[in-house]
Amino acid sequence: MDDFGRDRIRSLTGAITALVTVAIVAGYGEVREGSVAFELAQQASSTTSWMLPLAGLIAAGVYTLLGWPLWVSRIRNVGRLESFESWCSAFHAGSGFVAVVFVIWHLAGYAWPSLAVTSGLATWTSIYIQSSSLVLFGYAGGILALATHIATGAYHFSIGWGLATGERAMGRAAIGSAVLFGWITLTGLETLAYFVQGV
Repeated sequence: MDDFGRDRIRSLTGAITALVTVAIVAGYGEVREGSVAFELAQQASSTTSWMLPLAGLIAAGVYTLLGWPLWVSRIRNVGRLESFESWCSAFHAGSGFVAVVFVIWHLAGYAWPSLAVTSGLATWTSIYIQSSSLVLFGYAGGILALATHIATGAYHFSIGWGLATGERAMGRAAIGSAVLFGWITLTGLETLAYFVQGV
């Protein structure tokens, strides 16, 4: 497969991963409606739509495998970057590294252990988040990395696939990406704050 084909597959799997991540963030955000709403949302996602997280994991794996070499090369060139676009590209790559580490940590430390919780998932999650400052700051940093990587990726996707051509369309894509970044960040951090307060 040539570079263009790999880039297209990486781009599509990144888009799938981003959509699944946004759905998961929204599901966790249900805690803002109370612990019952959160537990119902988590229960529904684990029993009826287990295919969504599975598709997200497969897409994320392919995306990471194809994206890793590109991210490494972009970060290696940081000392030689001259344009703002080059710096943004390196920042996007760095946020990808952090996001991958965060997702692996989240799966191992929270998602898989939480499958054994039969009742009181909101309380269990709250205790988990409050268990250590490292957990709290790890989630805050992970949320910011995911928001950054998804938002900048959405911008590049819209340009790379010809959805935003021309100056005005690119401006709208930049605004849409900024709104996406804001939504993921605010929803994620507000969700985190609810768990810190205890539900």
